[in-house]
Amino acid sequence: MANVRYKVEYATSALENLRSLPKREANQILRKVLRLEHGLHGNIRRLQNADAAFRLRMGDYRIFI
Repeated sequence: MANVRYKVEYATSALENLRSLPKREANQILRKVLRLEHGLHGNIRRLQNADAAFRLRMGDYRIFI
């Protein structure tokens, strides 16, 4: 089975949102997003009729990919 790797890029608005979060939550989100470089694992769902293709859930937060 081929290992699929992804490149993570952050939109300016995403970085601003991360800075506004408490440090603990921001770090948890960053760790989850960085794990996506090794494949789409975790609480991820494909979105229908949306600009983003996937949604990653982290507690009360949703990360759109």
